[in-house]
Amino acid sequence: MQRFEQQFNFEESLEEKKGKEYKFEQALSPEAEIDFEKSKYVLAEIWPELTNSEKIEDEEIEGLTHIEYRKILYEKMKPALEETIKSLDISIDRESLNNPTDNNDLSEKQIKFIRSLEKQFKDVSVNGKLKEEKRSENTWNFYPKEIIKNQGVNCSGASLLFGYIAEESGIKTYQARTPNHAFNVLELANNELVFVDTRINTNDNNSDLKRVFIMDGKKQEFEDMEYVKIDSSKLGLLERLNNFLQSTNDKIMLLPQFEAVGSIINNFGSLKTEAAKAMLTKEAVELIDSLDGETFDHDPEAKEIAKNIYIENEEILSRVNFNGLYDNLCEDIIKKENKLFSKE
Repeated sequence: MQRFEQQFNFEESLEEKKGKEYKFEQALSPEAEIDFEKSKYVLAEIWPELTNSEKIEDEEIEGLTHIEYRKILYEKMKPALEETIKSLDISIDRESLNNPTDNNDLSEKQIKFIRSLEKQFKDVSVNGKLKEEKRSENTWNFYPKEIIKNQGVNCSGASLLFGYIAEESGIKTYQARTPNHAFNVLELANNELVFVDTRINTNDNNSDLKRVFIMDGKKQEFEDMEYVKIDSSKLGLLERLNNFLQSTNDKIMLLPQFEAVGSIINNFGSLKTEAAKAMLTKEAVELIDSLDGETFDHDPEAKEIAKNIYIENEEILSRVNFNGLYDNLCEDIIKKENKLFSKE
């Protein structure tokens, strides 16, 4: 750890930056690539090692739009997702969806499939590690390597895996988002929307009804983006999720399932930010906080886990400024998200 102590002894240089924007991720890995075009190629190079994905050649991403780039990251990750599902011992009964008589019959089969899959995904395959009181332990389990290692997921990891299984089973699937939370919304053959959040506490006697249910809201469009509005006060959801929904006037952003890669990139930025907070001096953290205006903070245990993950993977994680990359690569989503969740 001596080299880290030396690296972070930079209070004097920080003093010179007062009044300027300065990010925790910059403090942790100041040599990280911040040029957007270059960082796209760097990310493609390290994506296989980060997520156990297939190799991406430079020519495969040349000239791609941001959306096309996000899609190829997701496609390359699919074999790793299959491996992750096997490691969690999740059984997928797609035969139960066969031979429907009509759309209503298929919808009934789909909702049974979803409930059955969610129950084993939540309660059996991960040995209870997804329970709310274990949230700190799952904070950084958002990509295949950590999910397999720890046999648990955070909300991004849950929506990534569950959404992948549902979509590969022929069910129209969305990664659903509110600020600081991700889950899934699935569309049945009869166009009913199903809410799925495997992160809701299983200790509640009515938790099955809260984790998976048919929503009363309908899809709506806002600036070429789909969303659904529901009345969370009638659902009796977990308080934390209620707070997320009520802060957005009960609007849930619906994104194609491949957009889960944006959550992964964003989570890597958050991981580096929290690792920096765990590794910097108290004075340095307070100074950067005052310059950067950071508002979201993880608990000490989650910070310590982030630090350990960063140290273990420093060679690759230090090469990219993930926060800056996310801001550019997902700029279209961020703008729409800000407008949709605006209270104006």
